[in-house]
Amino acid sequence: MKESLAMLRREGTASLLDPHIASLEEVYDLVGVTELQAVEQEFLPIGAESVRAIILAAGFEPACCRSSKIAPKALLDIKGKSILERQVETLKRL
Repeated sequence: MKESLAMLRREGTASLLDPHIASLEEVYDLVGVTELQAVEQEFLPIGAESVRAIILAAGFEPACCRSSKIAPKALLDIKGKSILERQVETLKRL
């Protein structure tokens, strides 16, 4: 990464970095897309309409903040609305 940034700074053009950029397939492998797709097939309803989004709305993360010990992070109130409410509103606007 440092070498790529140094080359970008030195040459002033991003096209020289093309051979060094990871393919989309490599990125997918790094972040575990194949595993995610397998889990989706396990949990998404068969024959249902196309799923536009999955909102992870549960889970407690004590390291995150004290409030998450009381309620899942998605239900934490931020200026009068939960994170979950904000996500649903955003999806409805799409």
